[in-house]
Amino acid sequence: MEGNPQYAWRKWWEGYDQRVGIDSSKESPLTIWSGCFSSWAEVLDAAMEITRANVNATGFDSHRWLSRQREMLVSARNGQTPRHTNLPLFAAGWSPETIIDFGGGSGWAYEILAGPTKCELKKFIIIEQEAITQAFCNEFPTDEKVKFFSHANSLEAQAQGLNVLFYTNSALQYLPDNSFLLELLGRLQPKMILFDDFQTAAEAEFFCLQHYYGDVIPCRLSCVEELELDLASLGYTLVGEWIYPKSFGGGLEPRVSASTGDLSCILEPRSLLFVRDLVPV
Repeated sequence: MEGNPQYAWRKWWEGYDQRVGIDSSKESPLTIWSGCFSSWAEVLDAAMEITRANVNATGFDSHRWLSRQREMLVSARNGQTPRHTNLPLFAAGWSPETIIDFGGGSGWAYEILAGPTKCELKKFIIIEQEAITQAFCNEFPTDEKVKFFSHANSLEAQAQGLNVLFYTNSALQYLPDNSFLLELLGRLQPKMILFDDFQTAAEAEFFCLQHYYGDVIPCRLSCVEELELDLASLGYTLVGEWIYPKSFGGGLEPRVSASTGDLSCILEPRSLLFVRDLVPV
C-alpha cells in the first residue's frame, strides 16, 4: 500500500475538511440552477431566449462582472478570502515556480497567497477574457510576477522548464466541452492540476442554466470519471478528491427535457487534484 505512488498524496489530504474546519452539513443550499439540456447548443438557445424576454437583464454584462471582480480583489487585499480556495495550501506545500490561474478574474487568488509562497514564485499567470485582462492588468504595477493573458498562444514560453501548478476555480462549467482545456494542458504540461468548485453531474454529463441577478448563463455539468479519463490521456492521475464547500449551494431542481431522458440532476461540487508523472515514494 505504502509503495503506491498515490498513497503519500492521499495521506496528505486525508481529513482535509476537518483540518481546515469545514462542516458541509451546516451549509444552507441555495437553488440557482434550472433546466436539464442534452447539448451546449440547446442550453445556449434557451439562455438567449430568456435574455431576449427579460429587457432588464444585466446580470452578466461587463460592468456588473468587472465590478464583482474588483470587489473580490479588494477583499483579498484586505485579508479576506472572497471565495473558498485550496490554492494557498497546495502552493505552500508544493512550492511551484509558476501558477497558471485559468479564469482567474482580477487576480484575487494571488493576493491571498502566503508571503513565503509569493517570494518563491517566479510567475503567476492569469488566463481570462479580454475585457478582464484590460481592466486588471495594471493592478499589479510593482509586481512583475503577475501577468494577464487573454489568449493561450504564447503561454508555452512562459511555462517552459518550470515547476507549474495549473489552477482553476469554478471555470470549467462555462466551457462547452473539455477540448480547449486538454489542448491547453497538452501544451503547458503542468506537473500539478488543482480544480476547485468543479460542478459535477451525479450520473451523466448534462447542461443547465445558472441564474444570477435576473440573467442566465449556460453551464455544463460533467462527471469526475469523464474528466479523469480525459486527463489520463495526457498522463495525469487523480490523487485527491473531496467536497468543495457550497459557496452558492447546490439544490438543482431536476427539470428533464424530452430529449435527455431520466437524468439525476444533483450537483456535487468537488475539489480535484491531478498529478503528472508520479514517482513511487
